[in-house]
Amino acid sequence: MQLSSQVQQALTYIGSIEVNDNINLWEKGRAFYEKFIPLAGEKEAVFKVEDIIIQGEADQIRLRVYRPSGQDNLPVIVYFHGGWFNSGDLETPHCAGCQICPWPLLLLLITGWLPSIPFLPV
Repeated sequence: MQLSSQVQQALTYIGSIEVNDNINLWEKGRAFYEKFIPLAGEKEAVFKVEDIIIQGEADQIRLRVYRPSGQDNLPVIVYFHGGWFNSGDLETPHCAGCQICPWPLLLLLITGWLPSIPFLPV
């Protein structure tokens, strides 16, 4: 099977990713995962992006709010980015958030990586 040039470029990029071998396995996996961000493309312009931190009992919850306009009372989409529960941050799915934002709704992005709770109970 012949791969398209885009797939071949992505595979070449992934194969060229290097991470520090002198860090623990979790940190190494996170560093590798975060180097995938450029594959998402250029960041698109958004009317307003706001980062919010909510302090919980054991940890902080980081939120990113994308606003397509200054209009009030927009419908809301809440997107939980899992990040394998050990990697990723608000920048990891940022390009996807920017692509959704032109729709007439408010997007609330929540990252799932909580250092004190690596695996959330279901």
